[in-house]
Amino acid sequence: MRVLILSANTGGGHNSAAKAVGEAFRRLGHEYEITDALSFLSETVSEVLSKGHNNLYRYLPGLFGVGYRFAENHSPRLLYESMAPGAKRLSQFIKNGDFDVAVCTHVFAAMMITEGYKKYDLHIPQYFVSTDYTCYPGVSTVDVEAVFMPAEGLRQEFLDGGVQEERLVAINGIPISHIFSVPPLQEEARHRLGLPQEGRVVLLCCGSMGCGNMHSVAPDFVRQLPEDVTFVVICGHNVRAYQQLTEMALERTVVVGFTNQIVDYMAAADICVSKPGGLSTTELLSVKVPMVLLLAVPGCESRNMDFLVGQKLAVRADDWDEAVTATVRLLCEPDELKALQDRLEETDFSRGADTVATYVTKRYEQK
Repeated sequence: MRVLILSANTGGGHNSAAKAVGEAFRRLGHEYEITDALSFLSETVSEVLSKGHNNLYRYLPGLFGVGYRFAENHSPRLLYESMAPGAKRLSQFIKNGDFDVAVCTHVFAAMMITEGYKKYDLHIPQYFVSTDYTCYPGVSTVDVEAVFMPAEGLRQEFLDGGVQEERLVAINGIPISHIFSVPPLQEEARHRLGLPQEGRVVLLCCGSMGCGNMHSVAPDFVRQLPEDVTFVVICGHNVRAYQQLTEMALERTVVVGFTNQIVDYMAAADICVSKPGGLSTTELLSVKVPMVLLLAVPGCESRNMDFLVGQKLAVRADDWDEAVTATVRLLCEPDELKALQDRLEETDFSRGADTVATYVTKRYEQK
């Protein structure tokens, strides 16, 4: 089977989910190709939308939230019609590539291929995968074989969002890389990273872009964390934060830039303070790391936080002061921390990609 995975360059999460789904198909012996659906509008449009999304998300999150709420409260036709012009080129690409199925990790991609079904004689089955713990605006406009939602507890939200009951499939997690389903032991991870075996580790990471004023709040964490805690700050691509934190030389603090060892850092940690991104929280859920969540960008991230806190899988913090307080409280209240850890042990959010690939394969083989 030859699989087309359609993503969109509006944040790294959709592309990471696409790669995870592709890896799962490959483990089943199938070929796959990942493509940016926005490029079928034009490369310029893809670049503008990508940079615009990232800049709003990072520097003007309030404005991003206004746009998201507008989309939630108005007809999705405008979004759909803005994607429709790319359907012709996409349809030709699918036919030329001799693909058997299409899997979309962004609603824009699903809208575009839906238009291809309507106007350009596409016949291959298509599927949509949600990469946040919410139903996006516009999902009701897409014509798909199945909508993969990340948890059964979201069923009513997706029904209210206009998705037909028979098309909903719960996959228990957002597609993430297979490495997070088999994380190393804490001792092994700490050894690889050169972190102390004794004591506890608190990890601070705010997405690959390193959002938030990490360099400003790090001293508050260090002052208030117990003496046996090593504080690890992952700055990602935020070079400014990395440089400033390095210059501070805070005691008991390890400063890291962008890293390919994130699974080791998660496995090494006793608590992680993080933004509630769909992919990053699912990775933490899979590694079984208690989370303190804050800095939610209004929209899908705030929905992620609501869902995870509501399921008692994370602790909410409305600002940095609350994040410090909540982290210290969990470290000093072992019963509360254990209850959170026990809840994480009861869940398995690591198999989303495999569930998607297996479901699609079975449906294809049945036809």
